[in-house]
Order: sequence, then C-alpha cells, then structure tokens
Amino acid sequence: LGICSGYLPAGVAIVMLPAPLVMPLGGWRGLWLLTLAMLLLATAALWRSRPAYRIAAPGGRDPHPVAAAREALAQPEPWLLAAAMTCWTLQHYALIIWLPTFLHEQRDLASHLVALLSCLMVLANVPGNLIGGSLLQRHFHRGNLIAGANLATGLCGLGIFAEALPDLARYALCLLLSFIGGLVPASVLSSSASYART
Repeated sequence: LGICSGYLPAGVAIVMLPAPLVMPLGGWRGLWLLTLAMLLLATAALWRSRPAYRIAAPGGRDPHPVAAAREALAQPEPWLLAAAMTCWTLQHYALIIWLPTFLHEQRDLASHLVALLSCLMVLANVPGNLIGGSLLQRHFHRGNLIAGANLATGLCGLGIFAEALPDLARYALCLLLSFIGGLVPASVLSSSASYART
C-alpha cells in the first residue's frame, strides 16, 4: 500500500513535465486533451487485460450493505483516519497549486523551470510513501507516523510562507513537506486492512 499511495504524486509529476511544451500549442485545453489521451490509453490497456483479473467467490455470508455501512460509520477510527488524510491532502494540494503560481508570477521564472521545480516537489512525495510503507512493516505505530508527519508538514508550511526566509530555504521546505507528508497516505491506506470486513 505504500507503493499504491505513491501513484498519485507520480502521475501528477508525469503530467507536469510536458506542460510547458503543450501549453504554447494548445493552452490549458491542450493539457487537458493530453491528459484525456493518457486516460484513454490506460483504459484501453485495462480493458485488454481484463481476462487476467479474477474476482474470488464470496467465502461466506456478507452482511447487508446498509448494515455493513452502518457498522463501519459507527467506528471512530475511520473518521479520524479520514480527518488525518484530509489535513494532509489540503496541505499538499495547496502547495501543488501555490508553488507554480508563486514561481511564475512572483519570481518570473521560465515555464520549463517552473514545471521542473514543481514536478520535483511533487515527486518528493513518492519516496515518502515508500518509506512510510517500510516503516509500517517494521512495526512503527501508524498513529505516531500520521501525527508526526502532520505536525512536521504544518511546521514546514509555516516556513514556506515566511517571506523572511530566502527562496532556496523555502523551496527546500516545499520538498521536505512533500517528502514527510508521504508517511500519511501510506499509514492511512495501510489501516484499511483493519476495517476491510466492514
């Protein structure tokens, strides 16, 4: 699940890299069309490989879907995990949106450099996810990883928006926020095994 949680930042980075090349040709619409083409290719590949996927027959009596949903929603842990994931997601997406805008409009960097620096920031999240999965396999407590990562990313955010810091330090904090934040999705997704029955 640490590997699985790394797919999103890797996918975002893959789209960010060609953006400066596509934008002059078709603007944001061209980028959307490129993304759509990639989605259609992925869909076609999945459709072609469907014979390889087998759904296991149910091994017992499953509870009624409404009863299962009620049982799951009555537990506090999934709500807490959802809140932790929401906090992390808001931080990361705010940074993904803010950084390119800041670099382009405030620092007047060239589009290809903005895309590269933004892409590196997003990619820093991938090893964080992998390390999160590895730490969980080594029996680090999931709650400690989530709380520690959210605290660290919050502190990084304070530094990122502190105009007194030099730009290089602020960018380094962007990389650190993205990297450390990878512990959160890996930890939250790994907890699904605890609640899979419901």
